[in-house]
Amino acid sequence: MGETPQDRGITVGFDCQFEVHLKDSSLATILAAFAKLLPQLLTDFFQKVLVGFGEHVMAYKEKPFACASCGNDREFTWKTRHGKKTKIHAFYQWVELQQLQVVCKRCGSKLYLTRKLLGMEPKQRISVEVQRKLGLLGALTTFRVTV
Repeated sequence: MGETPQDRGITVGFDCQFEVHLKDSSLATILAAFAKLLPQLLTDFFQKVLVGFGEHVMAYKEKPFACASCGNDREFTWKTRHGKKTKIHAFYQWVELQQLQVVCKRCGSKLYLTRKLLGMEPKQRISVEVQRKLGLLGALTTFRVTV
């Protein structure tokens, strides 16, 4: 069904600009301000990478996905790159992403690309890899720390 997006790499340009109000220049204040920026930074980075890979995959003649209705794996158009929001666990925290959606040119059915690009099943919120890492993290935590 064609090569997967991971067979070839892409380069994603990621520029970010945030305004941060700091009361002083202590290390604790700077780290606390950075910790507040991380959720937005992670969400923006995920979205930028997914849109980049989505556009990369849509340029393939034969897509690494197929329409569930008619089996088409070649003719799709973008419906939206910033659609309905969906929530996934990105190991560090929950991330709310805007869905990437394409439309099959043959039958008109819609297909969400976000989870396909992430290697997740439809409606899955935590990937198997993240579950495994969180399980390992929990298993390595001593009882005294967990109580």
